[in-house]
Amino acid sequence: MIWLAQRTDEKGFIYDINIWEGNQSKGYGKQAMQEIEIVAKKIGLKSIELHVFGHNKVARGLYEKLGYIEKNIKMEKTL
Repeated sequence: MIWLAQRTDEKGFIYDINIWEGNQSKGYGKQAMQEIEIVAKKIGLKSIELHVFGHNKVARGLYEKLGYIEKNIKMEKTL
């Protein structure tokens, strides 16, 4: 499941992506992301943004392989 919202005429945002736990690490996330790009292009989007937690190395690796680049880094220190 991917929740893609059209934020402007040309920009979309992925609010959520969910691959059932038993189906993770089988390539379904990559396939889903590639399919959502096709849908995005059909509705006229020129770019897609998303948020990924820094500690989620698996997701970050997938997005980087698909061509997503870091645009913002938020940092925090617990005192």
